Amino acid sequence: MRLPDSSTIVPLPPDTTSWLEIMRALCLWLAHFSGYQCELSTDPSVLKFFVYILSCVNVGPRQVSITNYHWRYRKYPFTKKLNFWTFPYLDNRVSHVCSKLPKQLSDGEQVLIFHPLDFFAELEQREEFLFAENALTAFYRIMTFNLYVDTSIGKPVKVKVS
Repeated sequence: MRLPDSSTIVPLPPDTTSWLEIMRALCLWLAHFSGYQCELSTDPSVLKFFVYILSCVNVGPRQVSITNYHWRYRKYPFTKKLNFWTFPYLDNRVSHVCSKLPKQLSDGEQVLIFHPLDFFAELEQREEFLFAENALTAFYRIMTFNLYVDTSIGKPVKVKVS
């Protein structure tokens, strides 16, 4: 293998930012919302139950602070999106394992927020959220339903639901 001559290597101009500097400036992180069956207690008398887990992992070198998260949906076609906040750390079944927000994340750190399986059914105003009496309206709300994480950057980031 032959090394290139120093005359064939063209250096970058000094005012051009390199690829590494651009990557360091970006906030790279993964956010997933999915359902799992897990045992949340060391007590063997506690049965396993299903939970939904919101997991956010920082995979970039820049520190990011996760301040909150919210659900976003459209109530009816041609209307603006509505935001809805939930507070799973108020539920005694999962409060001891939820991460406290806001939280500063360095490279490789994560936030885990647990929701019980029945948290959608236990909402006070179910009909106003997803469960409309009309099946077509309920289908539309579910199709426009998204989860976003609020960060210190200022722009909400969409969560991948799996």
